[in-house]
Amino acid sequence: MKILNKLGLGLILAIILFSFSGGSAEAADFESGETFELEAGETVDDTLFVSATDILIDGDVNGDLFAAGQTVTVNGRIDGNLFVAGANITVNGEIAEDIFSSGGTFVFTGTADDIRVGGGQVTIKGDVAGDVMIGAGLVKLDSKIAGDAFIGTEELDVTESNRIGGKLSYTTPEQVQAAEDSASFAEFFEDEEVAPTTGSLIREWFVGTLLAVIGYVLIAWLLVRFVPGFLPRHDNALNNQLGSSVGYGLAGLIFLPIVIFIATMVMGILFGFGGAMAVAFTGFSGLALIWLLSPIVIAHWLGTQFTDMGMTGILVAVAVAAILITLPLVGGIFALASYVLALGSAFLARMDNNDSGSVSNDPIDPIDPIEKTPAAV
Repeated sequence: MKILNKLGLGLILAIILFSFSGGSAEAADFESGETFELEAGETVDDTLFVSATDILIDGDVNGDLFAAGQTVTVNGRIDGNLFVAGANITVNGEIAEDIFSSGGTFVFTGTADDIRVGGGQVTIKGDVAGDVMIGAGLVKLDSKIAGDAFIGTEELDVTESNRIGGKLSYTTPEQVQAAEDSASFAEFFEDEEVAPTTGSLIREWFVGTLLAVIGYVLIAWLLVRFVPGFLPRHDNALNNQLGSSVGYGLAGLIFLPIVIFIATMVMGILFGFGGAMAVAFTGFSGLALIWLLSPIVIAHWLGTQFTDMGMTGILVAVAVAAILITLPLVGGIFALASYVLALGSAFLARMDNNDSGSVSNDPIDPIDPIEKTPAAV
């Protein structure tokens, strides 16, 4: 259950990171514990984040719902998107927008716009106004899907009453005639190598995301533990000169590659191939290193701003940043924004170091860095 609680805490920070990447953060309610119940007749007028072992939503949420738990049941109306992860997920209510789900068992009997599901066993019995994408071991369809359906599964069970208004694209060991009869048009891929399926794409995304989270969290822990002044120096620059960080970062993004290229050419003329390669390798390696560390820099800064959980909060923020990076469009925007801010704050931190003539060596407590004020540089 500790993993689920950490995931829930990560979801709390996700809205902050989404707002940073270009969206607008709404007010939000955060709930956690062993059990959580939103009773029938109750209404939450904000986005709701819930992390608990057992979650029951009988009431209404006038916003998005983020839920992570062992058992999650949604019977009420969600006037937004539903993001849910758990071992056993049941959605009986009305979801005004889309559902994004990952878990062991997913059962849908309500209404929604689009559905994106990855899991062990997925059952769709409700009405879907848009498209469905499913990657699972077993998929059961007894629904009305107005749009297209993309399904990758080992076993597909389709009832005679199932209807797919658009195109069905599916991958199974064998063709399923009932599935093809239920759709306006069907396309079957026998071999996953012939065309990527939702299931394979979800598995690839999950593995890649997991590795990214582990890698970024480990690097962040090592930085906080063994180079305690590195991240706080960026924090100081971002806290005190955020606008300048953006300006210098954008300038660096545009002009630094040009400067490195010119310096490489000059060194090549003066000192030959070896000198040119040394400058090129050093310059572009430095930019690549900042690109690699930029999500950690920004996640650390946001983590110290919006949580009092010390190292745990910071590492959760880093994990959420790693997840965001793997998402289409959002990941690119977040990565670019992080790089600009990290580049600008690095330049300002260097300027402050030069102005002061020395670098502060005051240690930052690696266990609870939030409790200490970062040393001025």
